[in-house]
Amino acid sequence: MADVDAPLIFECPVSHQAYGYSRVGLSAPNQSKRIIVYDATPCHDGRRWCILLAPVQAGGSTVSVEVLSIPERVFQIYQSPASAPPAPEAP
Repeated sequence: MADVDAPLIFECPVSHQAYGYSRVGLSAPNQSKRIIVYDATPCHDGRRWCILLAPVQAGGSTVSVEVLSIPERVFQIYQSPASAPPAPEAP
């Protein structure tokens, strides 16, 4: 939580790099969840903290959101929908 007049800082407290953001999400084969926000580097013992979003079920209004620490080898499987390597974007 921040004070109303305090600037919001969207960066990792360990690497001091801005979090990556993908509006449409990074996807992986056979995975229904997409990575929306992620650490720019695997600075947490070879892992990245990520926010994953599950697709909304037809007719439902509930969204599933998870925050997970993902090993770098797993993160590298996820790609942007254009199949380009993920690049950090400002949130």
